[in-house]
Amino acid sequence: MVYSIISRSPPLRKEDSLKIELVIGQFREFLPSLVEWIARTITAHEEQAKSFASLRFPNIPRYVPRDLLERARVVYLPAVPQPPMLSLGIPQLADFTKMALDGITFRDMVFVKLRKSNSEDLHLHELVHVAQWDLLGVERFLLAYGIGLAQKGYRSSPLEEMAYMYQAQFTRGILRADMMDDVRMRTNRVWTEVSPLLGPS
Repeated sequence: MVYSIISRSPPLRKEDSLKIELVIGQFREFLPSLVEWIARTITAHEEQAKSFASLRFPNIPRYVPRDLLERARVVYLPAVPQPPMLSLGIPQLADFTKMALDGITFRDMVFVKLRKSNSEDLHLHELVHVAQWDLLGVERFLLAYGIGLAQKGYRSSPLEEMAYMYQAQFTRGILRADMMDDVRMRTNRVWTEVSPLLGPS
């Protein structure tokens, strides 16, 4: 099979566990502020956004259902907006805001750098994130993504690693037509592994 099996996460070291507990505590305290920042960012770019269904990418519709393409939107900017983690009170993830990202997704709105507007594989990558937001919901997505960053860093965080895997398979022409079913399975598995770390609400 093309898809590799996601292995169970190894037991956390004590120092890693303390870091995760700190991130979770910060996230829970400042999550409303982060959610509000995302909502304001989406609202501020509504008029610039266009649906993915209006784009002329030839291959993406083979893997992404029409209803998601019609609902998901994209905005092209010289630089993509990134959450101000430090000012939002989440300094443990402040390094994320220093990265020069080509794309970022908030709920069903994707932001892509202008110079990457013709990159079909990047757009597919971000559509995977739209599906992850849909499956987990806003708060669970943010918790799962934040914990993944704290545990493994950006590139190896589970939700990001998943999107990069599909992007690479798409580029190589070996992506399966049932990608979205696999996205659903893997995203649910990520939450199953993350949720025990959260403890009581």
